[in-house]
Amino acid sequence: MLPATTSSQCVLSADPLPNPLPTQAAFDAAYEASLNTQQLSLLKLGQAADPTTTIVAQALATSGVVVDVPVMVWAWDPYFTMLLRAQEGYAWVPSALQPPVQAAPGINFPGAAPYNASAPPNGAIPVSLNLTDYPAFAAPQPAPAPPTDPIGPLSNAALNLYDQAPGVTYSGAMYTATEATAVHPAGNYQKIQQQTMIGIPITYWKLLAPGAS
Repeated sequence: MLPATTSSQCVLSADPLPNPLPTQAAFDAAYEASLNTQQLSLLKLGQAADPTTTIVAQALATSGVVVDVPVMVWAWDPYFTMLLRAQEGYAWVPSALQPPVQAAPGINFPGAAPYNASAPPNGAIPVSLNLTDYPAFAAPQPAPAPPTDPIGPLSNAALNLYDQAPGVTYSGAMYTATEATAVHPAGNYQKIQQQTMIGIPITYWKLLAPGAS
């Protein structure tokens, strides 16, 4: 539920104080599991009272990472921090570097902007003790490596010619396939480049010496 960046929309909880409330241990574990890698590292720095915590927190917040200062920097307990916020009427609180709330919920005085529970700024921290609002963080999977095998499927069995694999750039004149694939056997291949009758270049690979499958 905690937004990852200050540009993220703050999604308010539909049920911030479930009945019954989770235990402190269950909530704190869910809260930590929901943090992204940078947020969790900062939390651990704060809990260890590391002298660099404030500097790291400011750098992360400047880069767009949402930082909950009382929890991640001052090492307040997540459960009791959220419980106190909810009991005081907060649906959201500002994250690091955001303007502070000028007036507490339900309090109005001249010159102070009243607290609007239904209009959180982007990157604000939703207030909730509902475990369903804290799904475990899933690190983005790295992009798959681009294919490097230039040998495509068999084109001419009589001549042992294989098509050029689509989307693969290979500048060498020879290629050794050390393992068989679903479309070609292992072995040594020679590049053959030709042109069609209308001048379109076309590349084939000729299997010279089959290798072990």
